[in-house]
Amino acid sequence: MMTAAGYPLGRGFPPVSLLLGIVGLEKGDKLVFDLLQEMWKRNLGVTIQRCWHDSAAMEFVSRQDFHLFFVGWFADFPDPASFLQTNFVFDQTHWHNPIFKSLIEDGRHTLDQDRRVELYRQADRVLTEEAVVLPLFYGHIYQLIQPWVHKPSGSSMYSPQWKDIILIPH
Repeated sequence: MMTAAGYPLGRGFPPVSLLLGIVGLEKGDKLVFDLLQEMWKRNLGVTIQRCWHDSAAMEFVSRQDFHLFFVGWFADFPDPASFLQTNFVFDQTHWHNPIFKSLIEDGRHTLDQDRRVELYRQADRVLTEEAVVLPLFYGHIYQLIQPWVHKPSGSSMYSPQWKDIILIPH
């Protein structure tokens, strides 16, 4: 594919800048960056340059010196819509696709859960095919709750409100 684009073995392809430190990976930024840098160089002949985000998040909108960026994302609620309807990445990349938008809107208004999941699966496929979002990995958060812990509040995806938790004598 690189040869067809006029860059055999990546020769002549300009360096790609990757913005790090916006949100999410924090300590994992360097590890993931190093792995991507090695794989892109070895497999594509492309050099990735690191570009650190060194100021307030608001500057992210105005920065124009990068091609890619890392973002960590937690679901606000356990549903595909949490990723597909409310992802700020779409706003920051200015990406628009009428098919994607239609699938999301249909999913928002569909009560049949199987149909809704299928619509979101199709929307996710559009994202993948257009390479707007490239999921590198999916993290896991494990939570062990003992039987004597009553009323764990909030979502298990975020820190609970400790003041609301009741410990039952055991």
